[in-house]
Amino acid sequence: MDTVDKIGFVIKKIFGWVLVLFFIIFFFGGIVISVSLLISHIYFYFKNGQWPILSILDFLGKINPVISGWNKTPSDWIGLHNILVQVPAWLAMLIACPLIGYLFAFLNSKIDKNK
Repeated sequence: MDTVDKIGFVIKKIFGWVLVLFFIIFFFGGIVISVSLLISHIYFYFKNGQWPILSILDFLGKINPVISGWNKTPSDWIGLHNILVQVPAWLAMLIACPLIGYLFAFLNSKIDKNK
């Protein structure tokens, strides 16, 4: 095995471990965050008697100001807006984060097959 092959092997191993780390972060982190959001919603419901409304658009609006403006006054894509307003943030994270984690695991398996 020459030097170039060794470097390529090491880079593949490092990239594989990074993908495993991303899988762990997204899969388990997403589940923990979504369950935490749900528990906080339940807590505020018991305390105030009103279910807090935090949709996926509210959550994404904190990250991107363009989405925040579209959430307040939608001028187009009204149907998509109506759907996203109804989706709770905790449910979206519970679905999306494990799927992203599985994507990283899938990429890692493809790298392992190309040894």
